[in-house]
Amino acid sequence: MYDQPADKSSEGKSELLEKIDKWLLEYDIKELKNSLNEIVENIKERVGISKIEGSYTSISLYCCNRDNGRMWCKYDSKIEIYNKGKKISCEPNIPFLPDKLECINYRDKSLFEISNLRDKLSYIEGKILDIHKTAYPGVLMNLGNQSITISIDTYIDSKQETKKANSKIIKDNNSLIYEKDGFYIRIYWHTDEPCKS
Repeated sequence: MYDQPADKSSEGKSELLEKIDKWLLEYDIKELKNSLNEIVENIKERVGISKIEGSYTSISLYCCNRDNGRMWCKYDSKIEIYNKGKKISCEPNIPFLPDKLECINYRDKSLFEISNLRDKLSYIEGKILDIHKTAYPGVLMNLGNQSITISIDTYIDSKQETKKANSKIIKDNNSLIYEKDGFYIRIYWHTDEPCKS
């Protein structure tokens, strides 16, 4: 084993690291999907529907590194679910307030709130940051005083969820797309102006 040429050894390590990164990405994406599904289930329960055609979620994190080395983020989100051509849309009732969503059921124009989401949304924020750290190692650690915007768009097609397919990951410099079994997620990011003290 030790007489292998160095390039083969490093190639093997590189392949192993790629497999580990892919596993971590898929694990964190699955956890993110499950957390988003829990919120969608909560919305479905509130409006009294058992099945939906699909759901769309958009979340943007606006983050800065603080003096203590911790990442601080504020965020905005939108969740839409579709059922028989009708839409239910949920957004924070106060921008960047991470514990309540105000929803409108477009079928009858009724309004309702989903509250007590602070822990769930905080967990989702953590998963988005974990996915970014795995896909783009070092970026968050080396921001310096720059701020960063990390956005996700997800779509779940309920009709496709039962079809088992291999996952597909497409990644470039600042965008990652993942698709599997009716679940689609795009994560994209860019650095912004310096953080304010």
